[in-house]
Amino acid sequence: MTRSDLWFDDGNVVLQAEDIQFRVHWGVLALHSSFFHDLKALPQPADQPSVDDCPIVELSDAPDEVEYVLRALYVPSFLCQKRLSVPIISALLRLGRKYEFKDLFDSAVARLTSEFPTTVEEYDASGKFKTIEWYDGVHFDIIALATENNILSVLPSACYRAVERYELSILFDGIPRKDGTLASLPQTDLRRCAIGQHRMVLKQFEQGFTLGWVRKWDSHGCTASALCRKGRENMLKGAQKIQRLVLLAGNTEFRVHWDVLALQSSVFRDMLANPPPSKHPDVDGCPVVELSDDPEEVDYLLKVLYTPASFLAQYRANSNDMGQYARARAIPLPIICALIRLGRKYDFKDFHSWAVAQLEAQYPITLEGFDCGHQLDSSIERCTSS
Repeated sequence: MTRSDLWFDDGNVVLQAEDIQFRVHWGVLALHSSFFHDLKALPQPADQPSVDDCPIVELSDAPDEVEYVLRALYVPSFLCQKRLSVPIISALLRLGRKYEFKDLFDSAVARLTSEFPTTVEEYDASGKFKTIEWYDGVHFDIIALATENNILSVLPSACYRAVERYELSILFDGIPRKDGTLASLPQTDLRRCAIGQHRMVLKQFEQGFTLGWVRKWDSHGCTASALCRKGRENMLKGAQKIQRLVLLAGNTEFRVHWDVLALQSSVFRDMLANPPPSKHPDVDGCPVVELSDDPEEVDYLLKVLYTPASFLAQYRANSNDMGQYARARAIPLPIICALIRLGRKYDFKDFHSWAVAQLEAQYPITLEGFDCGHQLDSSIERCTSS
């Protein structure tokens, strides 16, 4: 057995976690924990193991978590640190709930709720982490921690930050921590985040949202619909006057706009930041960017990019939230493939996420989702040949 640094010579009880022992005081434990208060009142068996006449209480918890809790009890400045690590907060939550250290549990919850508030106003006002140490994967760990400890109020803003920050592949694959371990989402939270990210992409095209203005909406109060339509077209044309280029796929040329591509793709955004040399091939003064992709797939991608409402409105997606996209025809698989392949290759994150979500909705990863999905009509057009 190894003695911890938290070993008080006048202590009257020894807590043992694995092979680490902590000599502390019944009175301190009982003051903060109703569990230990009740345990102290129980008669001790005559054959109970002891160290220096101090009874040993064996715990099934990790030694480092026990140490974090004891330091919080014995070292006043421990909880006064500006930022605490997630392992410390995890220990305060798990052991605070298990052994009824109410004050420790509440202090950990307060840090989570301050970083992930429940109102839009508080969320907009929040910025970088102020009370919790940040690292790659911290959002995943906090979501898992909140789910495990039933702190449900934290989940909406925590999940929103995760889907806003990471693309779908990272949500599924997880994020390596500095110690080589992997931060990953629990299955229920992964499903929640994947569906949420899919819905966020679609929401952009609804009335009143970022890209909703490009679509035609019925308005009984509008007395100049033709004028509104013309104004919308002029706005689109005005947005397309800046820095054009030609994408060359096979023998097919596509004359498009740097800014439109750069808005959705980090690859083209980097190209825009590093323009080609003056001697670069051009068409009518527009630089040529040669692509090694199938022209038909490039065509699908550009149609979704430039005319998402009218192009996708031909098809019916596998979601009740598609709203205006609901139609009779299923989405052809080549379109899904194009958005996945080119979306990943050129980092069109929204398109890639949307297409992957369509596949996952059609081929779910759980038995319940599979049984439910096969009671519905397919949202992806079946191939006529294998």
